Amino acid sequence: MGPDDAERPLRCAPPVPAAEMCGNASWRYLPRPVRDLVARNLPRVMGSWDFRCAAHEYLMLVDGKCHFLLFNRTMPWDHLAGWLIHREAGGYCAHFDGSPYCVTDRAGGLLYAPDRASWQDLRDLLLDPG
Repeated sequence: MGPDDAERPLRCAPPVPAAEMCGNASWRYLPRPVRDLVARNLPRVMGSWDFRCAAHEYLMLVDGKCHFLLFNRTMPWDHLAGWLIHREAGGYCAHFDGSPYCVTDRAGGLLYAPDRASWQDLRDLLLDPG
């Protein structure tokens, strides 16, 4: 609801270059080599944080207040509803290897972005060692 109690659609932030994105990176739970890589590459984006509350972070994402989310743990109680709302809001999500999210997946991380092209740019920026 908006300030006047009128309904408003949820929308992802518009795509921007990966270096101009801000968002959540839940890096603490990444396996050691990936955690080091992401921690080293996070300064390459405009800003990042970790509230350690997926529900709040998803709300920020689908309200256009941030561009990306990055998670390692993929438990459905943390991500299924957020994934669906993000998708309905026009966003794109996939595992770190590019495969689509499935509720039964328990590994592979999740990376969310405004669209597929932004996802690929962000994935390259944060998860490629080169």
